[in-house]
Amino acid sequence: MLDLEQAPGSLLRPPMELIRPGSQVELRMISEPGQLGEVQSVLKGVWGGTFEWIHARLGSHLAIPGYLYVTACFVEGQAASVGCVYFHSGSPFANLYGGETLPEYRGRGLYTALLAARAQEVLRRGCRYLTIDDGPMSAPIVVRHGFQLLTHAWDCDWEPEGG
Repeated sequence: MLDLEQAPGSLLRPPMELIRPGSQVELRMISEPGQLGEVQSVLKGVWGGTFEWIHARLGSHLAIPGYLYVTACFVEGQAASVGCVYFHSGSPFANLYGGETLPEYRGRGLYTALLAARAQEVLRRGCRYLTIDDGPMSAPIVVRHGFQLLTHAWDCDWEPEGG
């Protein structure tokens, strides 16, 4: 979690300044369901699988005003890194999800640029706290930018007896 009132200056800089020089990078907001193929392509490249469910799930979330913010870094026209923020009306908390970067584009600052872009959007919308359920790749990055570990979480699947 990060208290944005104590956010480090790195997250308040223009996101494009956080990207390593030499890459043709464009930061774009994904606001239409028809653009979700870009998110899907990054997820497929990072995790494998089809991620066909992304269109219905995120498409329905984009239809809710003010609920979901999705942004992506494009390198030479190709989606290379994506990230989301969920907002909850009246809550001081916003939640980061889906921060992924294709392996061939890692180490260029794309994830950090998206982290800054999302933090700035959270501030713009008046939220104070930013949470993340991070994995081993992103944990060191978010800690460097002021996030504090509060607890651990893990997914569980429960199947009742007999079915």
